Amino acid sequence: METYHHRSRSMNRSRNLTFFIILSAVVVYHVLSTEFLMKLGAQDSWGALFGSREAAIWSPSPCEHNLDDNVEVVPFDWSGVNLLAKANCGMAKCFFDSSSDNSDALHGNSSSAQRIGYLVASPKHYKSMRRASELAANLTRDFGAQHFYLEAAEMVAVTPALVRQLNSLVHQPLRIISNKTTKAIYNEDECFIAVQKVLKAPTPALTFGSSATKVESLPTVLPSFRRQIPNMTALAEQLKKERRVIYQALEAVPTLWRDFQGMIDVNGNFFFIDLDGHFSNKVVSETRLRHLIQTRMDRFDQLVEQLVSGI
Repeated sequence: METYHHRSRSMNRSRNLTFFIILSAVVVYHVLSTEFLMKLGAQDSWGALFGSREAAIWSPSPCEHNLDDNVEVVPFDWSGVNLLAKANCGMAKCFFDSSSDNSDALHGNSSSAQRIGYLVASPKHYKSMRRASELAANLTRDFGAQHFYLEAAEMVAVTPALVRQLNSLVHQPLRIISNKTTKAIYNEDECFIAVQKVLKAPTPALTFGSSATKVESLPTVLPSFRRQIPNMTALAEQLKKERRVIYQALEAVPTLWRDFQGMIDVNGNFFFIDLDGHFSNKVVSETRLRHLIQTRMDRFDQLVEQLVSGI
């Protein structure tokens, strides 16, 4: 009898030990898997990062009531965004490249295809970003203006881990050129983020803007950009055409003077960028407005002169 009970207790201890080992292995696997996903900014499932768009659906957010009734939160598949490489950022938004090495041939052939990426901003910029894409479409329709917008911005749910990952990838070249420290752009306390699908800017490209930071950076970047221009005469001719488009745009939407920005490629094409930056309720007189528009055009002319002449 004693032998039987001894054997029974031994078997129970063995089963308990086996169960404990299995349970420990499961816990360790879960912790490691969760840590890995959180490092990449994933949600609570593999589908949120690696699955289909339909699979990237979150549980209801506790702060969803903070959004306006007309703002729809949509599923978003972060596996399409490169969350391992540094993003190109301004003061309020970052451009994150697509995780795909070769984007869709958006214009029908590989020679003219441009890669895509995503503008990511805090939720307070959501409405102005949507208005910007609408304005861009109107400027293209009316004046042939060029831009990088592909779709309207969407509001997307995020986790604090994802926000930390996004902030860790912030890279602000203009702040670096001006000897300023990089700043976090996204707030971990926010449950949502604005994401907009855009074309990737051509490389190389010269950024033009009316802000002091952009003006100060020109002497640093101009020489390198000029060396990569294939045909200076063709560039100058194209910039004359682009100037007419810019002037027409400023005449049609005078408030563009507030944050007039663009990019110029080595062929002289001008692309409007950050069109959401000019939305404001600030009112100025007609005389002041004409002066501000002319100031922006003069600054553009000065850039073209420096670009073409090298002076």
